[in-house]
Amino acid sequence: MDIDAALEKYAALQSRYEKAVQDVKEIIEKVAGGADIKCRISGRAKDPASFQKKAIIKQYADPWSMMTDKAGVRVVVERHRHVDDLKEALKNSGDIEVLHIDDKRQTESPDKLTYSGVHLQVAAPLEEGDSEEVQCEVQIRTVAQDAWSVVSHSLLYKPALELPEDHKRAIYRLVALVEIFDEEVQRVLDAMTSIEGYELTDIIEAAENEYLSLAHSTSRRDFSVYILSRIISTIPDADRSTYPDRLKRYVQENRNKLKYIYERMGPKSGVASEPTYALFGQAESLVLLERLEAAPHLLIEQWKQAGLPRRLLQTLVDELGLSIEIHE
Repeated sequence: MDIDAALEKYAALQSRYEKAVQDVKEIIEKVAGGADIKCRISGRAKDPASFQKKAIIKQYADPWSMMTDKAGVRVVVERHRHVDDLKEALKNSGDIEVLHIDDKRQTESPDKLTYSGVHLQVAAPLEEGDSEEVQCEVQIRTVAQDAWSVVSHSLLYKPALELPEDHKRAIYRLVALVEIFDEEVQRVLDAMTSIEGYELTDIIEAAENEYLSLAHSTSRRDFSVYILSRIISTIPDADRSTYPDRLKRYVQENRNKLKYIYERMGPKSGVASEPTYALFGQAESLVLLERLEAAPHLLIEQWKQAGLPRRLLQTLVDELGLSIEIHE
């Protein structure tokens, strides 16, 4: 198929590829959430002009079949090992078909420094009326790899001038720094698990993951640390390592109720800016809601001993319909 025919076909199917991007993003969000992988997901379908330009530059013999990124999704993960974790989770999920994996970390020559992300070619879920498979390219990167990719793309792949070899080498050397950065961050994160009090961080991360799926917003972590560090004793020491799983089950069992709460009181509601409802704009509110249902009097006692404002917790108590009045 020549460029003109391929361009005409793509223009007619562009909206279908846009739908494929949304479907793939939703599947990745679901799989990543199930694997406790925090990530940032974006995507796009090529516009017809970009389709044509790439076909011309690449001199594709068959632009339609050879252009594999007509739909593209980018996933940026926080931890180095989560690149492989997410790749395996997608392969084994049963929610999406992985057709091909291109691991950019594997090079033919060990002294060649290049972009080091992982690309998956996947088949988007079928739609009624599809006459052929709709594919999507999924790029999985760390934050550092993503930053380097943006810079290198401008300097190496789309330059106005051809850079001299020594300048190219200077840019490619940054890849080594990216790899060192990712590995050192992972090493420190792994070491943190043996530090006393790490369970609090684990609980906060679990709360943030669940909160994001309910309220579609982030929260202020230093505030979360301040609140949870003062009521952590309501969770027995022996249960703290498994509490993230307990919190996840609580959210699953009460998802509709919690979604309704955050729609009315959460960070995108009409009362979001009112101080009394501040906790609904924070991820730790999930822990507080769960504790109010599991051990209300213990939580209230710890809250009062910590000298935290009564009215903040009272709004959560009232929202759950508990007949408890918190006295100063």
